Amino acid sequence: MLAGEAGTDVSDEYFGRNPGLRIGGGTMSKVGNLAVALLLALGVTVMPQTARADTTYVQCPADAQISVVTRQTGWQAINTQQRIERTEVVSGGGATQVLRCIYDGGVVVQRPAEAGLRCAVQDRTGFACDPAGQGGSGQGQISNHHTGRAALGPGEQVDLDGTNGSPWNNDIWIAGSTERDLALAPFADARISAPQARQVGYRDCAQAVYRTDGILLRQVRPGDHFCARTNEGRIAALRVDDVHTRGNAIGATVTFVSYND
Repeated sequence: MLAGEAGTDVSDEYFGRNPGLRIGGGTMSKVGNLAVALLLALGVTVMPQTARADTTYVQCPADAQISVVTRQTGWQAINTQQRIERTEVVSGGGATQVLRCIYDGGVVVQRPAEAGLRCAVQDRTGFACDPAGQGGSGQGQISNHHTGRAALGPGEQVDLDGTNGSPWNNDIWIAGSTERDLALAPFADARISAPQARQVGYRDCAQAVYRTDGILLRQVRPGDHFCARTNEGRIAALRVDDVHTRGNAIGATVTFVSYND
């Protein structure tokens, strides 16, 4: 469902029969004279969703296999199989949408959405696509406004709308000062829902009950999902990827998407 992370090094080329892809900066990029090729099974599964007869589910390739070739002896490639981490939908210029599948290590594959379909992130591994103009919510056309991933420590904030303007545009932060009162909380006039174990999207969050108080960090678990109403009035869905209440890494990492409606 959720997607996006600032600073990811990705290719600007669509993948097709001859994909042009690069690998984000990492340990392997430091090995001298490496020629790296990304080998993918590019078949994309499309199958009907039970929620709507006219909705199709576009599935990312299950994994990406990197082949490493070097002219220097003694070097050995390890951990070359990349697992799917998240998905995102970005603008490809004009009304074109680009569906991105992002794997561990920053490997990205992407393709344009099929003509006549409007797609949104459905979950971590795929997209829900509806005939353009209908929208997946049945309430008009819904599209992603901004997607991202943020690692928040005590006092740190994130703007779910991606405005990057006044600090008062920020929507979520880690409030509190001690291990017992640290909380994942709404900032300024934003609001959040109670966390739940199941995945949420626009339709769930449009009907959610919102609160102005935070959720104690010690009560939050990786894999929790919750909704937000941003300071700019948008609906957003969030997933908790990681949380720490002790040690040097106190805080939480969340993946999020805000919607245009």
